[in-house]
Amino acid sequence: MRPKNKSFIEDIFVLFIIGILIYAIYSFFFSKEETPIENQNNTIIKNKLETQNEGTSEEEEKKIEDLVEEKEEVISQKLQTNISESQKEILEQTNMIMEAKKLVEEGLKKEKIEDRPIETKPIEVKTTEITTEQVNDLNDEKARIEQFYQTIREKINSNIDKSSLKAGEYINIRLTILKDGKYEQLTLMDGNKEYFESIKPAIYKAFPIQIETSMKNNFPRYFRMKIEF
Repeated sequence: MRPKNKSFIEDIFVLFIIGILIYAIYSFFFSKEETPIENQNNTIIKNKLETQNEGTSEEEEKKIEDLVEEKEEVISQKLQTNISESQKEILEQTNMIMEAKKLVEEGLKKEKIEDRPIETKPIEVKTTEITTEQVNDLNDEKARIEQFYQTIREKINSNIDKSSLKAGEYINIRLTILKDGKYEQLTLMDGNKEYFESIKPAIYKAFPIQIETSMKNNFPRYFRMKIEF
C-alpha cells in the first residue's frame, strides 16, 4: 500500500505543476493579446469623447458668439437712438436760441428806429416861370409854321390836274420837310392809291421850298395834308 500511495501523490504533484505551467503560459500569451485590444478600445473611447467634447464646445462657442453679437446689436441700436434723440434735442435748442436772438435783434432795431429823430428835408420845387412874352413868342412861331404849311398846300393844290378825278374822293399824305426846303419819306396814310400815284408829280413840283432862317431850327418835321376832290 505504501508504494501505491507514494506514486499517487507523485502523480498529483506532477499534475499540479503541469497545471501551474499551463496557467502561466496561458496567462502570459493571452494577457499580451488583451492589452493592445484594451488600449485600442480605450483610445477609441477617448477619441469619441474628445470629438463629442469638441462638437459640444464648438456649438457652445457659436451660441455664445451669437448671443454676444445680438447683445452688441441691441446696444448699438440703443446708442444710435439715444444719439439721434440727443441730436434732435440739441437742434431744437439751437433753433430756439437763434429765434430768440432774432427777436431780440428785431426789438433792438425797432427801438433804435423809434428813438431816431425823423429828419425832414425841405423839398425844393423848381418852377419855371413862363412870361407872357414867351407865350406870345410860341404862339407867333406856331402861327408862322402854320402859315408856312398853308403856302405848301396851296402850291400842291395848284399843281394838281383835277379834271380826271372824281368828286368826293380824298387822300391823306405825310412827308418830312428838311431844313434845306426839300422833302423825303412821302407816304400815303389813307385814301385811293391810284389818285395818290396820279398827284405825285404835283407834289414833286412844289419842292424845294424856301424856309426862313428864323424857322430852320424847327425842321426837319412832319407835314400832313388832306387832298379832297
